[in-house]
Amino acid sequence: LGTGLQRSASASLGASNHGGVDVVVTSSDPSMLLIAPDQNTVGDDSLVVTLPNGQTFFTYYLQAMEGVADTGVASVPVTVTAPGFTTGTATHTLRRPAFDINGVPSSTTTLSDSSQVFVRVGYQQAGYNFLWEAQPVRAGGQPLTVTLWNVTPGVGRLITTARTGDTVTVQIPVGNFDSPYTVATGGAAFDPLAAGTTTVTGSIPGFDPTPGGGTRSVTVSAPSITVSARTLGTGLQRVADASLGASNHGGVDVVITSGDPSMLLIAPNQNTVGDDSLVVTLPNGQTYFTYYLQALEGVADTGAASVPVTVTAPGFTTGTATHTLRRPAFDINGVPTTTTTLSDSAQFYVRVGYQQAGYNFLWEAQPVRAGGQPLTVTLWNVTPGVGRLITTTRTGDTVTVEIPVGDFDSPYTVGTGGVAFDPLTAGTTTVTGSIPGFDPTPGGGSRPVTVSAPGITVSTATVGSGLQRSASASLGASAHGGVNVTIRSSNPTVARVAPDFSTPGTDSIMVSVPDGATYVPFYVQGMEGQTGNPQFVVRANGFTDGSAVMTVLQPAVDIASLPSSVSLSTGADSIPFNARVGYQLPSYSGLWEVQDVRAGGTALTVTLTSSAVAVADLMTSVQAGDTVTVQIAVRDYRSPTTVAAGGAALRPLAEGTTTVTASIPGFITNTNGIRTVTVNP
Repeated sequence: LGTGLQRSASASLGASNHGGVDVVVTSSDPSMLLIAPDQNTVGDDSLVVTLPNGQTFFTYYLQAMEGVADTGVASVPVTVTAPGFTTGTATHTLRRPAFDINGVPSSTTTLSDSSQVFVRVGYQQAGYNFLWEAQPVRAGGQPLTVTLWNVTPGVGRLITTARTGDTVTVQIPVGNFDSPYTVATGGAAFDPLAAGTTTVTGSIPGFDPTPGGGTRSVTVSAPSITVSARTLGTGLQRVADASLGASNHGGVDVVITSGDPSMLLIAPNQNTVGDDSLVVTLPNGQTYFTYYLQALEGVADTGAASVPVTVTAPGFTTGTATHTLRRPAFDINGVPTTTTTLSDSAQFYVRVGYQQAGYNFLWEAQPVRAGGQPLTVTLWNVTPGVGRLITTTRTGDTVTVEIPVGDFDSPYTVGTGGVAFDPLTAGTTTVTGSIPGFDPTPGGGSRPVTVSAPGITVSTATVGSGLQRSASASLGASAHGGVNVTIRSSNPTVARVAPDFSTPGTDSIMVSVPDGATYVPFYVQGMEGQTGNPQFVVRANGFTDGSAVMTVLQPAVDIASLPSSVSLSTGADSIPFNARVGYQLPSYSGLWEVQDVRAGGTALTVTLTSSAVAVADLMTSVQAGDTVTVQIAVRDYRSPTTVAAGGAALRPLAEGTTTVTASIPGFITNTNGIRTVTVNP
């Protein structure tokens, strides 16, 4: 530890079951080193620490006396004794104390806030340039007076509550290893004043400054101004910005100046015609501000030009940015790459800005500068007859639109002064344009359009033979003015088409679709005893044909609402159930979809049987026994659900098991068409 300072130390007994013991810690030279119980008590030549049974570890404080290691390093043994233990000894090293200065910035500006400075004390290890350990002033010692001074007057000054100047003092209280951190609590601060270099150094009697922190160099400079560099197209404008390097300037007038006002003007906003310079008044505390760059027309017609802009303010170094002016460019947006002869007109617009070298598109859209003229854009449709261009004043293959001052694009709708592409007949055309003094971008200066007749999308359907289900088609455009749609089956002996669920099917039908609508409903009817994959073709004037393959499968029957077990004790006389029809997929044991008997077909007769009539028989309103029949009516998918309505029921008679089976000629009886029923007591 450093002389005049203190730090904690510790020791540990080699056993804990000592029954309680008094430990004596003794300095071999109390003229150099004292022993204390804590950091607030003045030490003595020895200390007794009473440890209860079971405790082995304890701490104490070492307090080095002032000046005892002024010539370098001293060593003091400390012994620790306790009854029943061998004596422990440690030799403590006392070093000449040292200090360092902290919080002084290596660089600052004339307008930066004062920097709070504090000083620490401790000891320095040989061969190192910094404090090895910060240590507090010992209890019983005196507060340390630290003298601090600024070496170069005028570049900065030191501030305390008692004095402001090139030399000040602060104190490190007993029990602390550093001076206060703020001026208000008794500390010091460095206040930068003018550009230059100075050093903050210090002294404490009897202490050495550390080579790495005993003095601190400070470079003070005027704060800078950061200016962003921008690129813009000639005849256009964009926002730019800058920022002062300090905020406590007290309020300042910033001057922004164009290096060549014949090429580039400076404006306060997007609506004001620019000038060669602009003054922006910033209140104290504000650093950031914006302004507008306005490039004059034609000044970069051969490629690119550069114009420096300087920004000055009292107390700040000048900021400069070089802005790039490019020949302006335009692109066309909103023209569809594909459309149909019946699609609505496509509104589109033209944008202006600049194009970055090596890129095919506008790098940035920028408005026409204040003080400039509106831009007239000429647009034309290259292939007459495939489409046409529409504005409020003209419809044809060539039209014009304007981009107003302050805007970077033409109006978005025809109603507000824009333009639209109207497709007319199938073919390919290109929409292109021109603006005097502007280049079209390679990626957007012209737009190819393919116009085709709209298509018809037809949904596929799977249906059982003798059954029917709904299907639909969708027209690819709604602005058809009202159209008759024809739906035709390629093989009406396998499947027919019907307009609705109650009309018998034919080989073709016609559906009238009103203007604005696209949905076309119809029904697919599988013919009795037939399977196959006929194609349904859907046609309408102005549309390309649509088609879909319909699948007709052998129909299937199953049983629904029949439980797997019943109980005689419930007293139920009978349990109604029904048969259903539809189709099943090869990989699925049940009905995939239930479907109605087709309109124009005949009712289906379902035969139901019970394998053990003594256990349970079947009944209808007119039959009873091991076999009964029910019917599934046209336009229905199941038999009646009650006996009274013409359906069937199972009547349990005795304990046992029976199997109920449903069958229809030409139909598959699937897994669910054979039901095992257990009759319990």
